[in-house]
Amino acid sequence: IAEEIYRCRLLVIDRNLASELTYLVNWLVEIAEADWFTRDFTRKRLRDALTEIVAGFSVYRTYVTERGASEGDRRVISDAVAKAHRRWQGADSEMLDFTAALLTLDIRTRNPGHFADKRNAILRFVARFQQYTGAIAAKAVEDTFFYRFVPLASANEVGASPHRPTTAPSLYHEQMGERGAVWPLAMLASATHDTKRGEDMRTRLDVLSEIPDEWARRVARWHIHNRAHRGEASGRPTPTANDEYLLYQSIVGTWPMQPTSLLRSVDRRDEYVARLKAYAIKAAREAKLATSWTAPDEAYEAGFERFIEHLFEPPHNPFTDSLMRFLPPILRFGAFNSLSQLVLKATAPGVPDFYQGTEFWDLSMVDPDNRRPVDYAARRDALASLDLASALTHWREGWLKLWLTERLLALRNRLPTLFATGGYEPLVVTGAAAEHVIAFRRESGDEAIIVVVTRLLMDIIRGDLGTFWPGGAALGDTVIGTDGVWIDHFTGTRIRSEAGAILASSALERLPVAVLRAE
Repeated sequence: IAEEIYRCRLLVIDRNLASELTYLVNWLVEIAEADWFTRDFTRKRLRDALTEIVAGFSVYRTYVTERGASEGDRRVISDAVAKAHRRWQGADSEMLDFTAALLTLDIRTRNPGHFADKRNAILRFVARFQQYTGAIAAKAVEDTFFYRFVPLASANEVGASPHRPTTAPSLYHEQMGERGAVWPLAMLASATHDTKRGEDMRTRLDVLSEIPDEWARRVARWHIHNRAHRGEASGRPTPTANDEYLLYQSIVGTWPMQPTSLLRSVDRRDEYVARLKAYAIKAAREAKLATSWTAPDEAYEAGFERFIEHLFEPPHNPFTDSLMRFLPPILRFGAFNSLSQLVLKATAPGVPDFYQGTEFWDLSMVDPDNRRPVDYAARRDALASLDLASALTHWREGWLKLWLTERLLALRNRLPTLFATGGYEPLVVTGAAAEHVIAFRRESGDEAIIVVVTRLLMDIIRGDLGTFWPGGAALGDTVIGTDGVWIDHFTGTRIRSEAGAILASSALERLPVAVLRAE
């Protein structure tokens, strides 16, 4: 991963943002000429030094100001410079240390006499450098690497770390405790205009991580089913194996909640194919391997589009028949994940943000797909007569997500102090299904809530569910440590603690999520 990210960074530096680098190098040369020990540094080698440091950055940017560098900023710069030293070829590696001293502003104390009159130039250089590394990270990681490295596409999101795609519950609790103490009013967003995939598309794809062997077998079968549709352009198959694999994930992630509805309608199917083609070509261009924005391979792209068209001709073929058998549990368990994500966003420390259209299931792909017109009338009509029973009946249409969103916002309006400044306390979960439940308590004065959500449910729920949620029986004897009497904000169920704990199955009897209010 690290080596591929490094190559992507070098590619973007050279191909997309070379002129910005030249601008920085000009400043760097000017500053170097102020000292006898650095004035002989050549422009070429200073450019090499700057390139290697930028390519080795592990974050978007640092935040060094005229007041100096924080310890965190120093660690980032030191790490990037250490990587540059390991890759450096030649005997003049002191250029790397010189550049590092500028980026931390340590140069002001090391050679105060020589660089005194360059103070403003140094500050301008550092400010511009920090803007530059952010742009490189966005273009190289988000807009290149994340389209090349796609074992699980839902992990490739804006701001995500390719080195740490998951978070353990213990770390989540630790981070939320810190967030509540330091940034209690920071924004919590699960979708924006710039996200790579809709929030519910991501949670659906997350289900694939629970069945890796079955998913691998399914993809291998589809690869065989569709080999007759593949062509060739410039000596490579159309599509390449990587582009084809990302396409299959995109199909699984965006397929409508009513699985067979799309195959029954020619117009809907044509619209869907057009969306897939637009996304697939954009993704391939972002990867910059078979084609790119600056040098599009028209033959490859045309072959890729033909491949997508053939996948759904006729509507029923070995590929779509296999897809229809595979999808039903994925859609349902993905919805469970979505509801957990929604409840966490609305109850954890911070201010939740709801992107347009995400009141219903958001199965969109990257822009412009996620900027299609939103049917607000459908949402208003659904909300006007919504209750839990109708929400559960119409869960595929997104009514359950809309209903939970309304109930959660009503609770936030009812308990503003608790959500603005209330404490965060992880609750101990024990029992056979403890790893499948996350619970925490928030409290302010005499107000308190307990939040319970589920995860990784395919491990413990098998077979035909019959209804949307089969009840909490699969959680067995799992308990959540807490005292008192609680009322489920969603269902009105009264739950009493016994021996210092409540049964997870009681809290999650009707839904895979719960928010309990102190009686």
